[in-house]
Amino acid sequence: MPYEYILTEMHGAVGLVRLNRSKTRNVLCRAMIGELARAVDSFEADASVGALVITGDERAFAAGADIGEMSRLGGFSEVFLEDFNGGDWLRISTCRKPVIAAVAGYAFGGGCELAMMCDLILAADTACFGQLEVTVGIPPGSGEGLLFERRALHATFSLNDRKEGMVAFIEKRPPAFSDT
Repeated sequence: MPYEYILTEMHGAVGLVRLNRSKTRNVLCRAMIGELARAVDSFEADASVGALVITGDERAFAAGADIGEMSRLGGFSEVFLEDFNGGDWLRISTCRKPVIAAVAGYAFGGGCELAMMCDLILAADTACFGQLEVTVGIPPGSGEGLLFERRALHATFSLNDRKEGMVAFIEKRPPAFSDT
């Protein structure tokens, strides 16, 4: 199956998924997460696959969620009704085969959460983990797959500070949070 944002291959009984948005340091957009979910479905259905490995490149496993894409989302009701950070995001945590995150470089925000959803994290000496969501006015929203975390993330979409944090991030300036 052809993908735009990931590469897949087999190595013996191991299905390999390589995140492939290196120009953005593998920033996680909705389309990439959808492709990742479909690849997990395919590898899980294949009896010759015993385990899956998810990796990025030497610079970044995944540098976080696509803040530009997130900044265009509407308010609480839109993200709640669309089950933002549910569905495909949670597919790794429901895979019935072992999933290993092979992390080199950055694993920030959503990238760190993606790694935490795996059964095992194999970290290179260059791996750097961080939960940086607070810098854009949101809490982590999916890593452990907790409903409370996703709902807390959804609730931030009714806050002015979430919008300001994301816009400031995109404009590469410090945010001017107003506590609203």
